[in-house]
Amino acid sequence: MSSPILSTRNLTHVYSAGTPFEKMAIRDISLDFYPSEFVGLIGHTGSGKSTFVQHLNGLLKPTSGAVLFNGEALSSSKKVLRQSRFQVGLVFQYPEYQLFEETVFQDIAFGPKNMKLSGDEVAERVREAARFVGVPEEIFEKSPLELSGGQKRRVAIAGVIAMRPQVLALDEPTAGLDPEGRESILRNLLDYHDSTGAAVLLITHDMEEIARIASRLVVFREGEVAFDGAPKEVFRHGRELVDMGLELPGAAHIALRLRELGAALPEGIYTLEALADAICGVQGHSLGQREGALECGGTPPVSARTALPAPSEREPKWRGGCGSC
Repeated sequence: MSSPILSTRNLTHVYSAGTPFEKMAIRDISLDFYPSEFVGLIGHTGSGKSTFVQHLNGLLKPTSGAVLFNGEALSSSKKVLRQSRFQVGLVFQYPEYQLFEETVFQDIAFGPKNMKLSGDEVAERVREAARFVGVPEEIFEKSPLELSGGQKRRVAIAGVIAMRPQVLALDEPTAGLDPEGRESILRNLLDYHDSTGAAVLLITHDMEEIARIASRLVVFREGEVAFDGAPKEVFRHGRELVDMGLELPGAAHIALRLRELGAALPEGIYTLEALADAICGVQGHSLGQREGALECGGTPPVSARTALPAPSEREPKWRGGCGSC
């Protein structure tokens, strides 16, 4: 495995230390992030996700512990800190509220200009970033204030991407958007990740969303890391995640309820495909002779129906089979 591009070692942050309002936000967090990873950072509100991310390019200074970029502590020199500001890009929640330049082009160009790049290089990066997020060049000379909410969000993300960071960290980038807007932003981020090989760290509350796209999940609980691993490994802890106040992906929730009702389904299911395969497997081994047993493309058994949404509320329907039945 390659060396981590970004690491934290025993990272701790206390707000208002030494006052009656003292609050431990994150405690003793040690994590490594690698090039080309797509990592979901999840957890209940107040679990420490946003505080953690704001340390990754030195925006917040830790109370104790360290952040390392390419093996060097951000606190080791001003040069390393400055480099991290450009190479670890942060996109805050509702970033469109931070647009301030007169035109879309100037707003996207703000970061590259601060990198002291030539005019031609700045223009190239602006056009490249705009393509990644779906901002047409026809609106480059418009004021950001004239744009829709979704367009403003894209422009704000493009302003960070234009610096070509090796790590892109985003805090709820789809918050407040309609379903089509959310899907479009996520597709843009996946395209950027696949095209550049940058590490992407995505904070979200939407477990359904992140389960589809992340290769690794880090779950925060009360300022500490509760779980860290591939989605299948993390969703083995379905009941614990629910007890933490997190909403499981639909397939994981159904699988959990079926297991609690006695079905012999494996742990770690979080996609509809895996759920269909598992139910077909159970049906073939232990439910096949029972009246009303699930047949692929048919009707779930009574015990399964108690855990499934009404047919009108779920998509896709129980149809099409698992490919082996």
